[in-house]
Amino acid sequence: MKCGKKCLLVEISLFCIMVFYTFNESKVLPNSINWLLLTGLMFGVGKLALSIRLVPLSNKQVWADLILLMFSVLLMVRFMFIGRDTRLIVAFITMFVVMDQEPEKIVRVLFFAKLLPFILVVVLGGYGHINGVALHGGMVILLFICMRGQKFNGKDFIVLLAAFLWLVMYTQSGSAVIGIGTAILSLILLGTRRGKRLFSSKFVMFIFPLALWFNVFFAVGLEERKVPWVGEHLPGFLNSGFFQIVKWIDDFTSHRLTLAAASFQKFGVSIWGGNVDYTQIWPGVYFNLDSGMIWLLQGWGLMICVVFLILSVVMMYYLIKTERYTFVVVAVAIALWATQEDMLTSVGTNFMMIFMGQAVQYSMVGRRGKDGNTENNSLLLVWRQ
Repeated sequence: MKCGKKCLLVEISLFCIMVFYTFNESKVLPNSINWLLLTGLMFGVGKLALSIRLVPLSNKQVWADLILLMFSVLLMVRFMFIGRDTRLIVAFITMFVVMDQEPEKIVRVLFFAKLLPFILVVVLGGYGHINGVALHGGMVILLFICMRGQKFNGKDFIVLLAAFLWLVMYTQSGSAVIGIGTAILSLILLGTRRGKRLFSSKFVMFIFPLALWFNVFFAVGLEERKVPWVGEHLPGFLNSGFFQIVKWIDDFTSHRLTLAAASFQKFGVSIWGGNVDYTQIWPGVYFNLDSGMIWLLQGWGLMICVVFLILSVVMMYYLIKTERYTFVVVAVAIALWATQEDMLTSVGTNFMMIFMGQAVQYSMVGRRGKDGNTENNSLLLVWRQ
C-alpha cells in the first residue's frame, strides 16, 4: 500500500524516537543525543499539523481532538517540571501521532527501529548495566511477537525460543525470565480454548492495575513482615507463611521488593508526584527504584497513576475486542516486567501504551459500523478494521 505524507511523517517520528531510547545510556554514543528525540517529536507534530489541514475545522470532532491534545500536553508538562521526567510526555504526544495508523504497521516500524541500534549497542560495548541489554533485547523479542501477530507459527516460535535463551544466558537477568517467559507461556496457552478464554477475560483486562496492586502489597508486606493492612487480625502462622513467600519472591527478583519498600519508607506517595529524589540516597547504601510500577505511583503521583491505569484498562479492552491476542500477550508480559524494571512510562520499552489513544477513540467513537469502518470525521483517527 502506498504511503502518503502523513504515514511517512509518522514512520520517521517513530523511528527517531525508538532509536533515541535504544541508544540512550549505551556506551556507543556517550554524548547527548537529545536532538534525535527532538527530531522525532518535530516530525510527529508535523504530522498532526498536516492532519489539521486535511480535515475541515468546522467539524466538532476536530476541536475535541485538539482540546484533548493540548490538555494532555499541558498536563504532562506540569508534571514533568515536578518530577523532571520527560518520558511520559513523549508517550502522550506519540499516542496522538499514531492514532490513525494500523497497529501492525506501527510495531513493524518500531521493530526495525529497535533491532538495528540494539545489535550495534551489543556489538560495540553494551549499556551501563547488563540489565539494559536484557530490557532492550526483550523489547525486540516482544515487538517480533506483535509484528508476526496472527501469522505467528512454529518457525517463529523457534526463533523466539532461540532469542530468549541467548538473552538469558548473555545477561543472566531474572527480570527477562519473568517478562519473556510470561510471553512464551502465554503464547502456548493462547493455542488452547481455555487460554483464549483467559486472554479475553476481565482479569487480563485489569492486568496493569493488578500488577501495581500486588507490587505495593508485597513491598509493604515485606516491610511489615506480615499481611499488609489486615495482618494484625490474622493468625501468626498465616503472617509467617506470607512473609516467607514474599521473601522468596524478593530473593528471586534480586531484592526488587526491598528497594520498593525502602522507597516508600524514604519518599512516600503524594497526589502530585515528584517524590523520588535520587540525590537523597542513604550514605554507602545502594538504592535504585527498579520497579516501573512504583515509579509511576511515586514519581508521577496518584493523579497521573490513576489516569494511566484507566487508560491501560481501556487499551486492554480495545486489544481484546479487536482480537489482537498477541498484543494482549505482550501487554501482560510488559505489565509483569514493569514490576522489575523502570520501563513503564517509556515508549522505548513499554511501546504498548502508544495504543492507548486509539483505544479511547475506539471506546468512544471508533466502533465498527456495518461497512467495517469507523467514523472518519476525527482529526486524529481514521481507523479501518
